[in-house]
Amino acid sequence: MTSGPADLSGQTAVVTGAAGGIGRATCISLAREGADIVATDLDEERLAETARLVEEEGQAVETVLTDISDPNDIDNLREVALEFANTIEIVVNVAGVVHRHDFSEMTLERWNRVIGINQTGTFLVTHAFYDQMVENEYGKVVCVSSVSAKVGGVISDAGYAASKAGIHGLIRWLAKNAAEHNIYVNALAPGAVKTPMTEDQDYRPEWAPLNRLAEPEDIAEGVVYLASQQSNYVTGTVLDVNGGMRFS
Repeated sequence: MTSGPADLSGQTAVVTGAAGGIGRATCISLAREGADIVATDLDEERLAETARLVEEEGQAVETVLTDISDPNDIDNLREVALEFANTIEIVVNVAGVVHRHDFSEMTLERWNRVIGINQTGTFLVTHAFYDQMVENEYGKVVCVSSVSAKVGGVISDAGYAASKAGIHGLIRWLAKNAAEHNIYVNALAPGAVKTPMTEDQDYRPEWAPLNRLAEPEDIAEGVVYLASQQSNYVTGTVLDVNGGMRFS
């Protein structure tokens, strides 16, 4: 399939982490291009606000409270999403957590929590919709990673950097093996972004040559590119959206 416009009319996207800064901006940006949205998170109040903003863009939206590290919740997400829409064309894995512990303070419990949400959660959500993408011979999977995966962390700990690096391995394997079904699998690696998760952290604009922190919308527009037909010759790629913090 050759590349085309960003128009997502008639398509449905599942977006995890939809109550957060990047997730909410992603839902709005995808809706602006015509996609209906299945928005999922654990923060019910903020998720409802995301849904309201999607509806303001004129698109249908379904919300699902989901712990993406819980297989039972994933089964429910899949059931609700496929009742809402006949097919899911787009899966965007945004949900994630970050810890900032010295390695000597890293416990197995802390490690497992970050890996369970950031890496295993990404696998579970993608896996839940993979078979129907194969059946329909089309799909776009976009995973939000981090510059930490490439530089060994910024101000995060080892678990976060490892979990995000694991996503890169997953998308590359899946891109190679799903290409015959017209399933495109990519990641996007932000630098420092102004979100509720990072607002109390010492991120500095001067770390990036563009001399500012990213807004969630900066990341969301990268997701739109990877989720749309604009990127139909792009798969297995990690797109850097980091203001120049790191050049690939």
